[in-house]
Amino acid sequence: MATASDVNALWYFGYGSNMNRAIFGDRRGMRPMETRWGWLEGYRLRFNIPVGPGERGVANVEPEPGARTCGVLYLLTAAECDRLDRSEGVHVGLYRRIPVQVVVEARGG
Repeated sequence: MATASDVNALWYFGYGSNMNRAIFGDRRGMRPMETRWGWLEGYRLRFNIPVGPGERGVANVEPEPGARTCGVLYLLTAAECDRLDRSEGVHVGLYRRIPVQVVVEARGG
């Protein structure tokens, strides 16, 4: 298995449906080198991006003081992050990639 030092890798914070292993791995074809639970402080999970028939809302995070959103950190190659951005609609402005700090689950020994 490749490690972060072997390739140009980035941590991606997945929330909403991207926390589901079947969706993220099977449907989207992502193969993370590592995964960890984490919490994004100061952001609230919302379902406010309208897509598809009936304008159903999909998950989004928005800044909100005191809020906390649980998610999964995935260590991905830069190429996988670019492919994920395209599948998520970053290129059309649906989402955007921003740097955030995530509180990571303490790892037991």
